[in-house]
Amino acid sequence: AVREYSALLAADPVHAAAYRCRAAALAALRRDAEALADYRRAVELAPRNDDAWLGRGLFHFSRGRFAESIEDFDRAIALDPGNAVPHRFKASACDRIGKYREADEARHAYVHCTIPREETESRERPPVRELRALGLE
Repeated sequence: AVREYSALLAADPVHAAAYRCRAAALAALRRDAEALADYRRAVELAPRNDDAWLGRGLFHFSRGRFAESIEDFDRAIALDPGNAVPHRFKASACDRIGKYREADEARHAYVHCTIPREETESRERPPVRELRALGLE
């Protein structure tokens, strides 16, 4: 996958989704410095893309960098408050660093996001490939 995304990026060096996907593949290979660089590039290129922030947040979470993951989850939530995934992982990250009130708020938001809504039923959530690559599924 890394090779394919690298080829795509050689042809289109501003393809934010390709950076995000390559980052997930690199993270699965434990090539963390390269993965983080690609996640950074993805959010630079597409700062209004909630999946870019969510992907980077999941990466930080999977590596135990909970404060950084919370910042990224907050950005993803601001862009798409109806996506349950960042709320769920934010709650867990907050618990792990002792921010219990914030964790409870995130859990409350998560529960409200899991109620089916017409506008979210058609979207494929969560980004299963990224969750699997990071061992978070």
